[in-house]
Amino acid sequence: LFISRAYFLNSLGFNIIFGLPGHLIWFLVVLTLPVLIGHILSAGAMTKLKNLTWPETLTIGVSHCAHAEMAFSIASLSIEMGELDKNLFSVIIFTAFILNLLIPIPLKGCSVLINKQIHSINYSSRK
Repeated sequence: LFISRAYFLNSLGFNIIFGLPGHLIWFLVVLTLPVLIGHILSAGAMTKLKNLTWPETLTIGVSHCAHAEMAFSIASLSIEMGELDKNLFSVIIFTAFILNLLIPIPLKGCSVLINKQIHSINYSSRK
């Protein structure tokens, strides 16, 4: 399993273009925000249906953003089928990579929110 995963990730690297044209760099920047919001809303909405608190829902939604395996798999399949050019493939891979790099920052903020919630519950139960 480890060898096949390493092979898959290495094979992605052969199709990445680091010298993207300027308009695609802007597309990468603009694409990252809707992908982030979409992940948070989709995962968070499902957890809210289970009556979790807003900080818990936000935490699950934010942590869902760090799952790039599906984006990698779909992008890899698309480029192998010839449905995606290497520039757009690179944008998708970089978007997933950026999300994976940035997610620890908002997760730290979510942990602060949950700790505040726990302390407020403990404080109100003491009264």
